Amino acid sequence: QNRNRMFKRLKEFVAENVGPRTEAEVVTYNRSLKVKRKFTSDASEIVGALEETELETGAGTSQASERKDALSRINESTDPNQALQIARSYSRSLRNDLQFATDAIRDTINQLAGMKGRKILVYVSEGLPATAGIELFDAVQTKFRENTSTLEAFEFDMNSKYTGIIQAANAQGVTVWALDASGLTVDEFMTAENRQMDIRP
Repeated sequence: QNRNRMFKRLKEFVAENVGPRTEAEVVTYNRSLKVKRKFTSDASEIVGALEETELETGAGTSQASERKDALSRINESTDPNQALQIARSYSRSLRNDLQFATDAIRDTINQLAGMKGRKILVYVSEGLPATAGIELFDAVQTKFRENTSTLEAFEFDMNSKYTGIIQAANAQGVTVWALDASGLTVDEFMTAENRQMDIRP
């Protein structure tokens, strides 16, 4: 639903803003960087590229499933070390994906070097976490009262990668518009069927 809503708004935005004095291109990242439509002032071609992308399966679906599974396994765990290992494993995988994604964003910005006129990167996703998997370490701490889980989360801090994006944007004179497609969200463990994390004494 989030994805469909955002695609609808993007197509409206393109139809309203792309024209004789404004060119746009469509670039996607789903495990690899791909230019779906090179720069053009034809809004219909950009909308067509967005419609093609809309039909593809995004990586967010599997990522959400992996996160939910990891949280469930932590909730079922009786050993804090086992729960921490689950959190570490998920966070390493997510950090790896985020590193490739942020590199792709920076590479896209750098490719705009030398282009004349105002340059804007409209980046659409369901957000980039400051710390990969922080919610899993929070779940371990809540369940087992393990303060070490919070310290371990520092290993997965992503802020230096995001700083690299800002530096690239400043160097190339690119304005970044980051649009969060997720809207208001509720954590899995706050839903009606799964109100809270089981607490271990």
